[in-house]
Amino acid sequence: MKEMYYTGLIFFCLGSLMLFLHLLVSSAVRHLATYMGEPTPLNNSLYIPSALFILAGIVLISIYAFKKRKKQI
Repeated sequence: MKEMYYTGLIFFCLGSLMLFLHLLVSSAVRHLATYMGEPTPLNNSLYIPSALFILAGIVLISIYAFKKRKKQI
């Protein structure tokens, strides 16, 4: 049962890292594009995998907490 907590934590941390890196790279690309004078359309659908990883991590951690609390009662 502890594996569910660790898996959820890994999913949550990985999703957060993916989101941070995507924001960092898109900011750099946007800055470079304005420096070069060319508008660059950015694809916002790339945020979906990181959001799903974060959501999956939260769900797994919540299930673990619910089962642990139910076991204590």
